[in-house]
Amino acid sequence: MPSRDDGITVVIPVGPERKHRQYLDDAINSVRVQQRPPERVLIIDDMADLTPVPWWRPYVEIYRSPWRLGVAHAFNFGVALS
Repeated sequence: MPSRDDGITVVIPVGPERKHRQYLDDAINSVRVQQRPPERVLIIDDMADLTPVPWWRPYVEIYRSPWRLGVAHAFNFGVALS
């Protein structure tokens, strides 16, 4: 059974509308500078068609949903994946 100290996963759902992507870089930067960085940063691409930015690669995993989930469901899906 995993313990609570096994690591931290941050889930960021991103929907298809521009407003969902507007602060994505800021969110990733905020995660990177935390005192205790996460083991994983998981972005759920909910039909946002995200193109990975080169500096994201070592920090972020992107999961592209095969259908539009909605941002709340995309978050829950990311929690299940973590």
